[in-house]
Amino acid sequence: MLKLILAANEVFVHGRSMREEVIIDQVTRFRDPKAIWSKNYGDGKKDEDEKKWDGYRRLFKAWEGTFPIGMLFDVEMQLLINDIPYEIVDKRIQRVFKKVRLRYDGYPPLYYFQREALDAILRNKIGIISLPTGTGKTRLAQALIGEVRLPTIFFVTRERLLAQTMKSFEAMFGCKIGQVGRGKMELRPITVATVQTAHKMDMDLFSHFGIWCFDEVHHLAADTVFHIAKHSTGEYLIGLSATPTREDGKEMMLQAGIGRVIYYKSTSQLINETFLAIPEIAAIEVDPIHFDDKHQYEHVVREAIVHNRQRNLAIALGAVEDSLTGKVYIHVNRLDHGPILTKMINNEILSGEKDRRAVWLCGKDTVKKKDDVLHNFESGNLKILVSTLLGEGVDIPSMYSLFMAAGGGKGTKVTTPQILGRVLRRSKHRVVKFTDIADRCKYLGDHFKERCKYYNSEPAFAVDPLIQSMGMG
Repeated sequence: MLKLILAANEVFVHGRSMREEVIIDQVTRFRDPKAIWSKNYGDGKKDEDEKKWDGYRRLFKAWEGTFPIGMLFDVEMQLLINDIPYEIVDKRIQRVFKKVRLRYDGYPPLYYFQREALDAILRNKIGIISLPTGTGKTRLAQALIGEVRLPTIFFVTRERLLAQTMKSFEAMFGCKIGQVGRGKMELRPITVATVQTAHKMDMDLFSHFGIWCFDEVHHLAADTVFHIAKHSTGEYLIGLSATPTREDGKEMMLQAGIGRVIYYKSTSQLINETFLAIPEIAAIEVDPIHFDDKHQYEHVVREAIVHNRQRNLAIALGAVEDSLTGKVYIHVNRLDHGPILTKMINNEILSGEKDRRAVWLCGKDTVKKKDDVLHNFESGNLKILVSTLLGEGVDIPSMYSLFMAAGGGKGTKVTTPQILGRVLRRSKHRVVKFTDIADRCKYLGDHFKERCKYYNSEPAFAVDPLIQSMGMG
């Protein structure tokens, strides 16, 4: 009988036939989206000895008979479908970790879906939790730490999130938090680390951690996550994410390293249950712009987005109008675009109003300036914030209206839900506004259509007729 032997983070396949190898290979492989650019890609042979690459990334190493433990569920399902009997032999060493002394009173209490997600973690011990932006995934991680009290390493996506996450953990647990990143390596019972720094280090340094948790796992490089996760020796291996898809098609790499999605709640579910606000999604129409074939993407963005006065003026006027009702955030991803919009609002539209001014904030600003501006935005003293920070993972206070001024298509499937999710956070506004720009030109028109597909995919979103029609293609 076929035996699946569990050892650390791998599964050894013992007593397999050629047919069983093929079945396991088929369920543990995916086509690399960059395969066509490889000089080795193609069918047939380059010569008598060397075959060309068929474009698949294979996680089953047939010569060793192993595959990552995160793929175990899928392999078992495929074996059952094909009526292949098998036996699970668990040879993993059950480690005992020293409990961490910390202050934790369970406050604030978890929402029901956070409790369900926590139960899924305690039950499975490996897997991905997928909850929308603004529904407390960091709070969920804190609840896990507080409940099992095991030493924890919490991986974040960017250096800017280190201090933010450490501050949150210190406030929750009343203890000093370790840091790996920004030129510092200090391990403590609860440690926050950037994946960029951690994956370059000797993984044995982290062997004493009982919980390995990845924040915003679908924003991380899949190969980096896989490299770190395969060295995990903890009792719990968890990924947190708002978007259970990736732009690069490498979802299987994440599953191989961390496991399948073990708990999921959609944005529409939580909107209908009043945990999130209802977004009214509209689009500003702009005149079409013609570009020749010779014009590359950078030129199109510069002319159609950054220096497009009609587009910028429409955004500025809309933001000023919405600021009469609540706080407004204008999202850009170009450092030269933000100042243009800010000056237009302050000098052309609000030139005589000193109490209502827009402020430009980006990642290059000092920590003090960021803290001061975000504090003023949270308190309501600042009504209009123009910034790149949503695209850089910085936590932005709740708002009434958000303008997607950045346009473009990079990371549409992942970043659009993340950015829109920021305006959905619970606040005094049950209904909020999200405004995109219906760009009509080379490259950008297709990108807008892609974003519209997402807007139309959520039944609880209130989308205008233009977006409805654009999302049907």
